[in-house]
Amino acid sequence: KKLAQPIQLTYFYRADDPEGVRARHMVELLAKENSLLRVKTIDPDRDPSLAQTAGVKFYNAALLEADGRQIVVRSTDEKEIALGIQKILREHVVTICFVQGHAEYASTNYEFHTHIEELGGGDVGHSHGGDSSVVETTAHGMGRFRTSLEALGYDVREIVPATNGAIEASCSVVIDGGPRTPYSEIETKALERYLLSGGAALLLYD
Repeated sequence: KKLAQPIQLTYFYRADDPEGVRARHMVELLAKENSLLRVKTIDPDRDPSLAQTAGVKFYNAALLEADGRQIVVRSTDEKEIALGIQKILREHVVTICFVQGHAEYASTNYEFHTHIEELGGGDVGHSHGGDSSVVETTAHGMGRFRTSLEALGYDVREIVPATNGAIEASCSVVIDGGPRTPYSEIETKALERYLLSGGAALLLYD
């Protein structure tokens, strides 16, 4: 009800998933509360070209667009979709930077790559084997962590300090999740300079 500028919300749902259908009805109800929230709901199985055009690769995802910016919220929870709306409208951006370059688990390695969640259904070459109701998430922890941060409204990206010997000041927090090789001297100095200048780091070492 407090929206003061237009937002386009396109929700891609799976028709045979009760939670996805519930989310579809929810966003349609929200659109009736404020005409500035323009909602379109799409079943990618019926209109695959629309999902491909939007660049959305997953079911149960909300594509939010405003002022030439766009973000994707992968959720059936209207609270997370609301946080996505706040994120796309806010002027102050908080950026979380995941360090890469030392065989860390990739923050883009989502645990949701299952036969249910990815567009198209069926086996998509990412199988956890055995009982599909049990998902081994050891290699997916950083992906789950990143998804949670994005759901809270943070901007998240990956950085490789070894390439330029520095950590950008735009990184509000630096996270290195499970590096398996040592830092070079260049990277160590970059981290020291970043911290001494007021930066924050979460270092997850095994």
